[in-house]
Amino acid sequence: MPKITVGVYVPGISTDWTFIDFLLDTGAASTSIHPMDAVGKLGIDPDALADKQRWTDRVGRFGVGGEATYFRVPTRYLFQSDTGQMLLHSTYGYLGHLDRSKPRNQTLESLESLIGWDLLQIFRIVADYSQRRIELHPTVHLNPYTP
Repeated sequence: MPKITVGVYVPGISTDWTFIDFLLDTGAASTSIHPMDAVGKLGIDPDALADKQRWTDRVGRFGVGGEATYFRVPTRYLFQSDTGQMLLHSTYGYLGHLDRSKPRNQTLESLESLIGWDLLQIFRIVADYSQRRIELHPTVHLNPYTP
């Protein structure tokens, strides 16, 4: 599976940086964080993620996993360069609504967090199947991250 590990921080929601394995999805317009990653890695209260009324910017999406609601939030992403330096990109991210009526929505076994073209567009993607490796090389200037 073509996965990329990315640092994620959601200001005002998460308390610290966490790293999430994203499935590279060239069919996805936007990067989305699966509800179980939002709860388990970002530390978002599951009851808050299940309550659509708590979120002001709601977006409906339809994809391979079916129809779903996402909450659009300012998000910071960290990417590791080939020299080991961490590079920062700030944009919006989409947190998946924790829909308790859908069992697939409550497990990472069938659906994963996806990195889509909103982020992929700023990279050149290099896939080396023989090494089972995916690399993202920035095509725009990304600021170095210093804690």
